[in-house]
Amino acid sequence: MEYRVTEEVSYRCDGHQDIHKATCKSDGSWSGFLDCTAVASGSCARPQIPVDGEISPSKSQYNNGETVQYSCPQSYRPEGGVYRTCENGQWIPPGEKRCVQLASGSCAQPQIPVDGEISPSQSQYNNGERIEYTCSQSYYPEGGVYRTCENGQWIPREEKRCVQLDSGSCARPQSIVGGEMSPSKSQYNNGERVEYTCPQSYYPEGGIYRTCDNGQWIPREEKICIQCKPFFLLKIYI
Repeated sequence: MEYRVTEEVSYRCDGHQDIHKATCKSDGSWSGFLDCTAVASGSCARPQIPVDGEISPSKSQYNNGETVQYSCPQSYRPEGGVYRTCENGQWIPPGEKRCVQLASGSCAQPQIPVDGEISPSQSQYNNGERIEYTCSQSYYPEGGVYRTCENGQWIPREEKRCVQLDSGSCARPQSIVGGEMSPSKSQYNNGERVEYTCPQSYYPEGGIYRTCDNGQWIPREEKICIQCKPFFLLKIYI
């Protein structure tokens, strides 16, 4: 049987419920085609790769609990989120991914560094939205903790990576919701102190300071802004 360029076929591997799709390309090959190879019990075969998209890590078999991240070319994003997880031989959420066009001026989720996280984590960010990078203990985001979506581009443009801290130093602590922290930087030397401030009628719970002490923030609890209790004056008549 012959297929026309851009024609799409659906197929399913024996013993698996996922339905895959492949598209006929102009060079005679198939985009998104998978080999139906046997996988270990509870594992998952490689999911379909979206047209013009990528998955990471890309391999033939994934163990139970492993997660893949989808990425798309500029101005596109993976529909329905960027992650899928192998759960007992099935990809969750079910259904193959496809790359859909972003809203004008928006940005797709950037690459997440190894041993790092971004917040908030979503598939699309509006123009002007900012994300914050964090790394595992003893590491910090190189080049700063923030990037901002500006007219479809992430600023700064360089992808972040987590690099090891100097001995005894501390990574930037978690931001205080609704408040500010000073000084704000990626790495703090042993003995350095940060000060937290909150908006009017709020104060940082547990005090306004934290100190970097041999790679640990003291006190260890993350700060939050809590509302001041009402203050009542007692009027005394003589």
